[in-house]
Amino acid sequence: MFLLLLTSNQLFGQSSFLENFEIGVFGGAALPIGNFSAVNVKNSLVLNSSEDRPGSFRGFPKDKGGQAQIGYNYGLKLTYTIDPSFFVNLNYISTNNSINTNPQQQYYDENFRFLIDFWGNEFVFPGFLTSDNYQANLIFLGFGHSLKIKNFEFSFAGLMGQNALEFPFYS
Repeated sequence: MFLLLLTSNQLFGQSSFLENFEIGVFGGAALPIGNFSAVNVKNSLVLNSSEDRPGSFRGFPKDKGGQAQIGYNYGLKLTYTIDPSFFVNLNYISTNNSINTNPQQQYYDENFRFLIDFWGNEFVFPGFLTSDNYQANLIFLGFGHSLKIKNFEFSFAGLMGQNALEFPFYS
């Protein structure tokens, strides 16, 4: 046991191994782009076939208009500097974006809330649209290069990892 402690003390005592590690914590806004943030109610409407109930609909899939709003993200980063120019890092990021259900709710209320029964009487078919948030958890490994020019540092990294997206549905 003493030999192991003495050996590790000598190994780490004369090197800057632990000084090459850096731990980072970050957070900020998660800005949705593309179809993820698009608001397109009519293109995302899936109607039933005319053989079913004409004028009724099955729902609003999110692949044509996700309607994600600005959310937040946070994460952790562990970086090991190999030399002044190269580094390896392990990253974890969690994002959360809420969904704006108002356009679908308004379209539903205007077009499908009032139905006509077999006798021609109009009746209210109530419906309230809700949805969970988009959530993503990413973990990835990076290998990169840092370039220092005067007071600025530029880093470029190749990243490889796993993303687990929770894709919510309307209810």
